[in-house]
This record gives sequence, structure tokens and C-alpha cells, in this order.
Amino acid sequence: MSALIWIDSAPLIRAEHKKYLAAVARLKASQDRLTLHEKSDEPRYSLWVQTEFASEISKMRLLHEKYVELEEILEFVEDFVRETGASPREGYLEYLEMKRTQDLMRKMRERTQADESDRDDSGDESDDDRQARGKSSSDENFDRQSYSRDDNSTSSSARSSAASRKAEQRDADAKQLYRQLAKRLHPDMNGGLSPEETEMWFEVQQAYEDRDLSRLEALLAMADRIAEEREASGATSAPSKFQSLGRLKSMLKSLASKLRNSQRALKKAKQSPAWNFHAIEKDSRQFSKLKLNVSTDFERVVRDLHSDVRKLERVVARLRRE
Repeated sequence: MSALIWIDSAPLIRAEHKKYLAAVARLKASQDRLTLHEKSDEPRYSLWVQTEFASEISKMRLLHEKYVELEEILEFVEDFVRETGASPREGYLEYLEMKRTQDLMRKMRERTQADESDRDDSGDESDDDRQARGKSSSDENFDRQSYSRDDNSTSSSARSSAASRKAEQRDADAKQLYRQLAKRLHPDMNGGLSPEETEMWFEVQQAYEDRDLSRLEALLAMADRIAEEREASGATSAPSKFQSLGRLKSMLKSLASKLRNSQRALKKAKQSPAWNFHAIEKDSRQFSKLKLNVSTDFERVVRDLHSDVRKLERVVARLRRE
């Protein structure tokens, strides 16, 4: 006669649940650090560099523009010589002639546009005079035009105001849904959340950031359903009452994948010169070291660009003589 063996899975579920919560904590810490880097460190570092090294950035921009111009000359001459069999000097002279023609055409277009703009201004005045003469009263015409402009302005203002009110209402609805979800899913307000509810809380934060009302409403309905099922079954907050071991392992596997992706992104972010800038700028010693490193990098780039430009200038100078 075979015996029926019963295995209590509750200890296994509790152990997996503990692993899951630890992984959730690591994922949250990783995501929070990435958010700090992207929304604080990078913008502040960029602003500091642009302000502190404005002169070096200007030099780099001018040298780069000169380098691009010299490369354009060499590419034009190379193509011209290959297609026509002419000498490099002839190709260079042809390039100068092409640039002079382009500059002349550009100036002519600018002058033409300026003349047309002046004529349009003069023509508008003449048309107004003719319209005034064609009306029984110039005052009536002026009032009608003023009313039209005021009406258009009012219409535009009304549309802008309506759009603003719509955005404000959307924000208010999102905040209301977020507060309701926080009461149900926030870890600090609800002890012993299931892995499913913990994962939902991450989705809530993303949906709130995106102001996705439909997603927030769906998550609220899901949270309510879970609470109702738990209450109907008389379940406690212990994971063994409402999570199967297989489901818990599956969720833990999914979370581990998200954690790996987040950690890879974090590792890449640490290579950025802006990493931890919010803390470095408060430490005079580290900040001085960073400033020296950035200054040295700028000097090296400017020096290399200047060297490259000089090389191309010598090549172009030879074209003039050949």
C-alpha cells in the first residue's frame, strides 16, 4: 500500500520570496542611481563644462570648421583631377572660382529677398489705401480689421488656455490615481507585499512619470482585484498564501534579467566623466582634480586638431604651386 507524502512548500516559498525582495531592492537602488546620473549629474556637468571651458570649446569649433573646409578643398581637387586630367593647381583654382560664384549667388539671393520684403511692405500700404478708398468709411474698415485681429488673437489664446487646462486636469487625475495606488502598493505603507504587487509598484511609478492614465487605471483595478481575492480567501500577507513556488521562481528569473540590464547600464554610466558630479563638485579636492583632468583633455584635443589643420594647410599650399 503506497503512502501519500505531503510536503509543506511554505518554507521554500518564503525563502524565494526573501530572494525576490532582495533583488527588488538591488534593482531599485540601481535604477535610482541611473536616474540621478541622467537627470542631475549629466546636465550639471554639461553646464559646468560649457561655462568653465567656453574659450577652449570656441577654439575647438573654429579648428574643426577649418579642418572641414580644408578637407572639402582636397576632395574637390582630387575629384576634379581624376575626372578632367587637369593639374592639382588647376583644380584648386577651379575650387576658388566655384566658391566665389557661390558667395556671389548667396549675396544676390539675400539682396533679392530684402528688396522683395521692402516691396511687400510698400505694397501692403498701397493695398490698404486702395481698400480704404473702396469702402464707404475708412473708420469702419479699420474697426473691422481690428475686430478680426482681436478675434483671431482671442481664438488663439482660447485654444492655448484650453490646452493648458487639459494638461493640468491630466496631471491632477494622474496624481489622484497615484495616491490611491500608493495606499495599496507602496512598500513603506504596506508590509508583506507579494512579488507581483512589488513589481506592479515599479510599473505604477513609470506610468505616473509618463502620465499614462489608462495604465494607472488598469493597475488600480489589478491592485483592487488582488486585495479582494486575498480578503475573500482570508489570506494573510505571507507569500505562501497567495503565490505558488513556480510563479515566484518565474518572477524572480524575470527580475534577475532586469537587474542585469540595469547593472550593465550602470557600468556604462560609470565610464562617463559626469559620473557622481553632484558629489564631486562639493568636494574641493576632487573638484580641482576633475577640473585639471578636463582642462588637460581640452588642451590635448585642441593641440591635435591644430596639428591636423596645419598638415592639411601644407597640403593645400602645395596644390597652389603644382
